Amino acid sequence: MSDDNRRSGAHPTAQPVIQPAAPRFVQLLPSWGVGGVTILVLFVATALLSWELVGKDRPEAYTSVSGNILLVHLPAVLTYALGTWAAGAVHRAPSRDASLRHCVALFVPALVVQALGFLLPAANLTVLGVLIALADLVIGCALGFLLDRLRRR
Repeated sequence: MSDDNRRSGAHPTAQPVIQPAAPRFVQLLPSWGVGGVTILVLFVATALLSWELVGKDRPEAYTSVSGNILLVHLPAVLTYALGTWAAGAVHRAPSRDASLRHCVALFVPALVVQALGFLLPAANLTVLGVLIALADLVIGCALGFLLDRLRRR
């Protein structure tokens, strides 16, 4: 018996245990969970923060174009970007090496959160509102994807 086997406690004829690879769908679940939770927590945090800092004293700030961009859309873009980036940070190889699967891991949480936002009964959907929300989503996901690519270098 060699010294390595004696120290590790392994039997000299023991075969190495090979762990089976998780199914591809299961490999996506951690990134979806982290991305979705990140987006939801950041949406709640930015909504509460913007209301406490600005909206409580001056609710008319939300009605102006610049106030709406600064208090609603910019935080939404940053939230989608950070959620997409967090989903990419958790996504691991070998599924990460496939471009399509990596894009699915990155973008699905943001798409699901946006779809849930459209389905809420309080959502007052207009064509312009949907287009602006989709623009927030696309810009945020693109920024998150770029952050993920920069992190991987």
